Amino acid sequence: MRSMLIFMLGLLVASQTVQAVQVSPYVHRQLNQAYEQLEQQPVKAVAQLQALLDSQKLDSYSRSLSLRLLAHGLLALDRDADAITALHSVLRENALEPAVLQSVRANLGQLLLSQQQHADAQQILEQWLSHDNGATPQARAKVAALLGSTLFYQDQFEAALSYFEQAVASDIGASETDDSAWRRSVQRMRLSTLLQLKRYVAVQQLVKRLLADEPDNTDYWRILTASHLQLEQYEQALNTFELSYQAGLLTAAETLQLASLQIAQGVPGKAARLLEQQLKTPLPALQLRWYQLQGDAWLRAKEPEKAVASYKQGLAASLEGTLELKLANTYLDQQQWSQASFYFQAAQRKGQALKPAEYLRLGIAFLKNNETKQAIATFEAIEPGAYHKQAAEWLSYARRLSGLADRSEEKTI
Repeated sequence: MRSMLIFMLGLLVASQTVQAVQVSPYVHRQLNQAYEQLEQQPVKAVAQLQALLDSQKLDSYSRSLSLRLLAHGLLALDRDADAITALHSVLRENALEPAVLQSVRANLGQLLLSQQQHADAQQILEQWLSHDNGATPQARAKVAALLGSTLFYQDQFEAALSYFEQAVASDIGASETDDSAWRRSVQRMRLSTLLQLKRYVAVQQLVKRLLADEPDNTDYWRILTASHLQLEQYEQALNTFELSYQAGLLTAAETLQLASLQIAQGVPGKAARLLEQQLKTPLPALQLRWYQLQGDAWLRAKEPEKAVASYKQGLAASLEGTLELKLANTYLDQQQWSQASFYFQAAQRKGQALKPAEYLRLGIAFLKNNETKQAIATFEAIEPGAYHKQAAEWLSYARRLSGLADRSEEKTI
């Protein structure tokens, strides 16, 4: 933005200093000398202009020209606040031609916006609109876009969208290659505004047009997928996600999201194979989630052996016993009682607090593995609640088995 401002100010000032039809020969020379020094010696140029403004009793027109050129130099020195002050002074003098004052307002509005002085930028740009008398459609488009930006950053999204729409409408007919970077930036701000307003249908329409020009833009693919999800268009969201994956645009975290969506849409085997193929060794921060989701996908695909293998791959990352609990429940469903009780207890050793339903399953695993005393102790530990009645029934059954076992031992003795 800074280079654009300096370039615009430079062109406008140059046109004035070269013509210099209303200034004295001395002021004319001083201004042209300062202008020639700006690119290579901005410090010297600024010093010369400040000396000119301080030492001469300049007429309002000459003073305005000097201040505009000074603003150009101050920008080159990163003295934005002083440049803003100089441009404000030009507007207060009100001595330059109306078209030139309009360019000052546009430049000042853009500079204030770059300094996040949004309310002040809005005021100056609205002055530009109130003084508009025959500006080109492209000039109106650019000022409308600047105004939209000032309102966007003040959270006035409806008003901002109106100006962005005006900018797009005013720019119709301009060459597609003329200032295409500016045109893309306006469309991006328009897209951000639509997202803030949660107008997801309009978001989809716009982002599809943007993707036609920038098919590799990962942000646009993410926005399109998110808009489908917001509208509960899950099939379209999955299709968009898969297209992004095939194009190699997804991060590891986004691949997990794709797999989650595939599971939710009823293709868990596809999700599991995706996770297997995409990343053999996930990043450490993703390992737990990666292997857990892969195991869950295999379970949903009714392939418990593969689920067990996935869970076991992630055990090193399972610091709180999450995957141990997954293994315990999977083994129990497969009636592998000793393995189930082993992993329930492994989860507990890592600090995993078992829920009543899981305590009940642990007790059942003990009982089925002929560990009756441990089963009784586990059933007795289940507190009153949703599973208390079931626990009591299993406890009664375990005690009867224990009594039979005791009598059998007595007969043997």
